Amino acid sequence: ARVSWEGQVTFLLASVFLVVVVIFYFFAPPAAALVYNVFGQQAIGAGNAAEAELYLESAARLDPDPHAAALLEVGCLYQTLGAPDRAQNVFERVLEADSRLLLARYHLAELYSDRGEHDKALQLLEDGLNLLETGRTRMSIGEADFLPGIDTETRADQIEYLLRLARGRAYLESSAPEQAKGNLRDAEAFFNLIADEWALGLPSRNDTQLAPERMNLACGQDDSLEPFIINTEMNLHYHLARTYDALCDDDATVIAAREEWRLVRNGRPTSSRQEAWRDDAVTRLSSGMTCADAYGLAGAPTPTATPDSEPTPVG
Repeated sequence: ARVSWEGQVTFLLASVFLVVVVIFYFFAPPAAALVYNVFGQQAIGAGNAAEAELYLESAARLDPDPHAAALLEVGCLYQTLGAPDRAQNVFERVLEADSRLLLARYHLAELYSDRGEHDKALQLLEDGLNLLETGRTRMSIGEADFLPGIDTETRADQIEYLLRLARGRAYLESSAPEQAKGNLRDAEAFFNLIADEWALGLPSRNDTQLAPERMNLACGQDDSLEPFIINTEMNLHYHLARTYDALCDDDATVIAAREEWRLVRNGRPTSSRQEAWRDDAVTRLSSGMTCADAYGLAGAPTPTATPDSEPTPVG
């Protein structure tokens, strides 16, 4: 049958409309998410956390992969600005958008521990370590895209260090020093590996001062984690010192506790919290005693006290 020109035009218009709908369906949300992400990154650069949250949450809602990772940076910005409640809310939404973001699990678990919600922190970290184990297995068979931002064994080691460190702290504050010791000793092994690798090509680590801009929270998928990890060294030794104090069951543990307190005393604080830890170490070591007699400090905190409280030196 002969087709009229009107029918041909109608068919062509219908075809164009269908193509436009398909393009809009598949490409408009990612394109809009990209625009929101650009505005969000500009807001982060200006230190405007609320504006960045608005843009980046919209981006993550339209296209969770990879924009949920950008929203993670907003949570860290809130932490830097001293707004832990807002940071916690953002980190929780990040994990709702993409539960594979293990760096979000670390930061959120630390906030839970600050609040004394150790069970929630431990569950979060346990799930994270299971995900990391799966990611390592898939990397070994050439599938390096299972976990966002973790595509090498080095990056996996860095994330496992942070998860083990946070888990050790949570166990310690849950009055489970043996479990804390196991996780913190594992974290210590990862820390030494990471620090040694990072120090290659740099001056002596003891002579290396980190620039202030490199001491902030590591949040972006492309951020170098080494500077942030190096600045958690005092956290590691402090939690180990308190763990050995909680055990304090033989001469070897007593010696280990004093050695960890020495490392805390000789550390380089990068926050008021770490400065308080160093003052605590100075006070304990100046007594000349040991964990067996609470370092001779009247009213010394019990071994299961929250390590992240800021102690008041006694005497």
